[in-house]
Amino acid sequence: ITLPFSGIFAQRYNLSIFNISNGLPGNQINDIIQDKAGRLWIGTMNGVAIYDGLNFTGFDKNNPVTNNPVKTIFQDSKGNIWIGMIRKGICKYNGTSFEFFNATNGLLSDNVNAITEDDNGNVWIGTAEGLNRYDGKIFHSYTTSRGLINDNIFSLFSDSKGKLWISTIGGLSRFDGRNFENFTTDDGLTSNITYSVSEDQSGKIWIATYLGITTY
Repeated sequence: ITLPFSGIFAQRYNLSIFNISNGLPGNQINDIIQDKAGRLWIGTMNGVAIYDGLNFTGFDKNNPVTNNPVKTIFQDSKGNIWIGMIRKGICKYNGTSFEFFNATNGLLSDNVNAITEDDNGNVWIGTAEGLNRYDGKIFHSYTTSRGLINDNIFSLFSDSKGKLWISTIGGLSRFDGRNFENFTTDDGLTSNITYSVSEDQSGKIWIATYLGITTY
């Protein structure tokens, strides 16, 4: 059998590998963001690291963000870095000092999975036991008792129309600031286990689920 020669070669990529041998606190990476200064913030199961393009740095070893699992990182419109941790709540870092919040301050759970911000500057926090909105002073709570489809939240996404999408283990919710609209497989989702939501340039919503992608 003679196969025709296409003249197409596999493209080569220059890949670099970073792990604990390069200064990362852990090899399991849960989240990466780039801040407004261009630095990378990396959340690992052994704390957070900051990469400036040359070196990895961290914080004092006694700081909870240094020695606890970090699940998610977010920078708000004011430049604050929010760090969501497993079993340790959430931390706000303004560039010089840290402020920590947990269930005693009003968080629904100390297991924080997702963070985002709306157009009004409210910070939304998705936890393993419901949704919180932080207005800069107090935490407001939203759970299934207020219309949320499921309290175990995987991710949060604020779309171009100001709607908040909440991906959960039991379906998808969309919040317009007053009411929740819920979606399940009965409405066309490929699975009720929804992991994340994104929006393309045309405004179409893409929903990642356990069993494929659904568009809205």
